Amino acid sequence: MNREWIKMVPERWKSRKHYVDFQYKFAPDLFSFYRRYIDFKNKKILEIGCGMGGFSVFLAQKGARVVGVDSELYNKILNTAKKFAKLKGVKVDFKVVNAQELKFVDESFDALVMNSVVEHLEKPFKVLSECKRVLKPEGMLFVNFPLFYGPFGGHIDDFIKIPWYHLLPHRMVKQKLTNKKLKKGLLTGENVMKVYNTLNRITIFNFKNYIKRLGLIVVAYKISPSMNTEGVRYLRSVQNILRKKSLRKALKTIFNLGDFFNLYSFVNFMILLTFLPLAYLPYINEFFAGAVTMVIEKPAKRFKKLT
Repeated sequence: MNREWIKMVPERWKSRKHYVDFQYKFAPDLFSFYRRYIDFKNKKILEIGCGMGGFSVFLAQKGARVVGVDSELYNKILNTAKKFAKLKGVKVDFKVVNAQELKFVDESFDALVMNSVVEHLEKPFKVLSECKRVLKPEGMLFVNFPLFYGPFGGHIDDFIKIPWYHLLPHRMVKQKLTNKKLKKGLLTGENVMKVYNTLNRITIFNFKNYIKRLGLIVVAYKISPSMNTEGVRYLRSVQNILRKKSLRKALKTIFNLGDFFNLYSFVNFMILLTFLPLAYLPYINEFFAGAVTMVIEKPAKRFKKLT
């Protein structure tokens, strides 16, 4: 499985090019899970909240016929997506569309994708209703979103790396983020605060309730534990070496902590590692997991027999 995206996390905000490259490199991880439930080749796919288009372009390279949409706020960013598709030699139909009013005919897509979008929706039930409308019977909806009450669910960890800091009073988060010195390439503390203010605090329980009300079916469900970037790099390095059955190199990597951590990131790593088992317990996982991924199916139509 491709893990090149892990190395790109610290640099992804340097420019739009860096960010779309990050999206593109992250795509295989998502695709490897999604592809178990649908053959994307020649399928018509809608990505809602496509941003700079890295995932949409990746799907197009796999033979899908892709439409990528985002809100009016991301109009300029969609230009980056169009240029990226051209660079990669694929055709993707990128356009500005309000997710609450999808401008597509009923039952026109084989699958829909929403990556890290649900948590920003002002009216998630309305958007999911539209997803159901444009999805073909037996079509798939692929969704993943970070958990707001988890350690880094506030989307502020590019600047504030303290777990659960975003759950402190709003004024404390705002005071920390509106420091004008906070800047990483395209990203500023004020930008992050704007994103933080869009979060709807949706939970797994809420989301599943919406799905049930709409008559959709959750066919697969995966929890991702919460871990800092340094910890992910460290654990992946140990894992890769163990796969090569080199115990000596694995032990060397395990004890060479300085290659991966400073003191602050190591303390965070140990806190997150301690709570990691709780990420898999129902209900409690809202506070300890990093994200959830779901595969949702629209049932086939049932016709009443004529008597």
